[in-house]
Amino acid sequence: MLRSRIWSSTVCTLGVSASSSSALEGVLGAASSEKKATWLRRRPFAPVRRAAALRSATRDTRESILTEALEDGREFGATSGYELMTTTKPGAADFYQSSGTSAFSPSHSVRLNKPIQLVETPVDFDQSLRGDQRLRVDFDLTKHVVREHTEFSFSDADAQVTEYDVAFPRALEARLAYVSARCGKTPCEIVPATKEHAARVKTPEDAALYTVLLKKPVAKGETGSVKVTAYFTRVLTPYPAEVTQKEDQLVLFDASHLISSPYLTKTQTTKIKLPSGNVEHVRAAEPISRKGSVVSLGPYTDIKGFEAGVDASPLSVHYKNHSPFMTITKLTREIEVSMWGRVSFEEVYDMEHTGAKLKGGFSRYDYVQLHQRGASFHEMYAHLPKDSVNVYYRDQIGNISTSRLRPAGRTGSYQELEFKPRFPLFGGWKSQWYLGYSVPTYSVLTHVGDKFKLEVDFSTPVQGASVDDLTVKVVLPEGATNVQVNVPFSLDGTSETTRQTYLDTPAIGRPVVILDKKNVVAAHNVPFEVTFEFPQHFMMHEPLLLVSGFLAFFIVCMVLFRLDISIAKKPVQKKKTE
Repeated sequence: MLRSRIWSSTVCTLGVSASSSSALEGVLGAASSEKKATWLRRRPFAPVRRAAALRSATRDTRESILTEALEDGREFGATSGYELMTTTKPGAADFYQSSGTSAFSPSHSVRLNKPIQLVETPVDFDQSLRGDQRLRVDFDLTKHVVREHTEFSFSDADAQVTEYDVAFPRALEARLAYVSARCGKTPCEIVPATKEHAARVKTPEDAALYTVLLKKPVAKGETGSVKVTAYFTRVLTPYPAEVTQKEDQLVLFDASHLISSPYLTKTQTTKIKLPSGNVEHVRAAEPISRKGSVVSLGPYTDIKGFEAGVDASPLSVHYKNHSPFMTITKLTREIEVSMWGRVSFEEVYDMEHTGAKLKGGFSRYDYVQLHQRGASFHEMYAHLPKDSVNVYYRDQIGNISTSRLRPAGRTGSYQELEFKPRFPLFGGWKSQWYLGYSVPTYSVLTHVGDKFKLEVDFSTPVQGASVDDLTVKVVLPEGATNVQVNVPFSLDGTSETTRQTYLDTPAIGRPVVILDKKNVVAAHNVPFEVTFEFPQHFMMHEPLLLVSGFLAFFIVCMVLFRLDISIAKKPVQKKKTE
């Protein structure tokens, strides 16, 4: 592991003779602090000792070195089949915890009859063990959702690397919507670090630590790379907070010009991409250069671990941004599965323009004739499945006709819906509307026997929008059982309920899976799966119920028409015979 540590351990009890115990304790106590640190330096949880440490030690000191090579807090003894082995042969570097024997022939051995208890005392975090680290950072500030792409290049001359730590400032991590990592060209997992690990590397309170689990360990001395992509929402502050219809929208981005990292960084370079070259100011540590809409910072050299969160000068960029600050404060997606041909989607949007608020009145004349539109937006685009049919777009008043659907064509993968609200949205303005469509069942639902799998996109098809609060409801057919959901990221909540609609049995109902997710961006709009079991003969339940209802109705009608319910019977007239 890259996060190397120096541990000081004390042998409390040795189940050997008193002279042997005193000899071992004397070796540890008499050793200089520098040599003792060399003996005890190792990777956490590693079961072997470095070859150099054994080759440079005498026979007596090898007992101490191999004793300290035990795993943290591990107790072992002869009753468990373990032996402590030392050797005077050069190059015998490995200490194997196997069935009581060693992989090399020892010239001296000590058998333990009682457990050894190790007391560990962590000392200062040694950044020199972190190896060489180089950073390249790219900030994309062209939209209202900020994207950060960071490439870490590192190596460790002392040990192989199996995981790598990255950190975010707390101010940005609070608005972190999505984070992913790639080890070279292969995706790898990135997870929040545990509290114990964050405390062990002395993470400051103003930093949040994450751990990247490498797919393939980086060998000792080799160079590895990790690319981390992060999305942040609501980190651009309109400044000024209110503007008139004809004024430009200026926003402020605050961060640190140094990336927060637990490691010693040799060099760091930063590039900031802006929507245009209209920049009010850039404040950061020199050197700073500008070329068009790109601001370059650095290179910065020899940055201590977590220096960005302690004494680094802040980064501040004040610039013009007229991109639509399209924020969906609440989105409810309902996906209803029908086994008879179609899967229906209906989405309810509560949208707000979260940019600088409009100051003063709105002039339709200035908006249309003089094109004084500022940072408002009056049209949106949605990418719908290419098989979508029955598309509608309406609000509380009724259907909105200012929309246009472009078909996918032969090679297209989606249909593009261009739609406009009834009025343009300026900063602070809100709108509510509905979007619905249907797709054929065969395009999203597959099955093997009675096991079905539904695969659809998780988030909104509206392009360029972020979602504060998203709720996805999947309504399955009546009779579905063993429902399981597979989402490729964490959720804020899941629940299940039932719903009764037409021709449903009150005692059964339709299963409804409810998924909740906050702070959603475009990277979350990936397919997720819902698997369930559904007996195929149950598909005839509703048709048979409908046929049975009509049959019962006609039988009742026939009986009623043939039933004589009159009080007095009419006399039967006999036919006259000639």
